[in-house]
Amino acid sequence: MEKIKLSLPAMAEYTTTLRLFVSGVATRLGLDVERMEDIKLVVSEMMIMSIKDEMDLFEMSIKVEEDALVIKAAVSKDAKDDMSIKIMEALADEIDIKGESIRLKFIKEK
Repeated sequence: MEKIKLSLPAMAEYTTTLRLFVSGVATRLGLDVERMEDIKLVVSEMMIMSIKDEMDLFEMSIKVEEDALVIKAAVSKDAKDDMSIKIMEALADEIDIKGESIRLKFIKEK
C-alpha cells in the first residue's frame, strides 16, 4: 500500500495538473481508461469545491491499495456543492462525507 499527499493552490489553473497526476497514479493500479476518466472528473469537482469555497490550498491524499484507489480531500461542503456531490456519488464505488472531508473509493474490477 502506498500513500501520497498532494497540495496545490486552489486555482483553476492547476486542475489539469491535478487530473494528470491522478491519472498517472490510477494507471499504476491498472484501472481502465473509462475508470480513470471517472476519477479525473471527481478530483476536478473536488478542486472546484475548493475554489468556490475560496480556500488557499487544495489538499488531497491518495492511498493505493491492492485493488482500490482511495482519495480523500479537505473541502467545505454547502448547498452550492450539491451537483459536485451528486457527480461523486454516481462515479465512486464508495463515498464518505464527514465535516470538511470527502473520502472516495474506486475499486478495480476483476
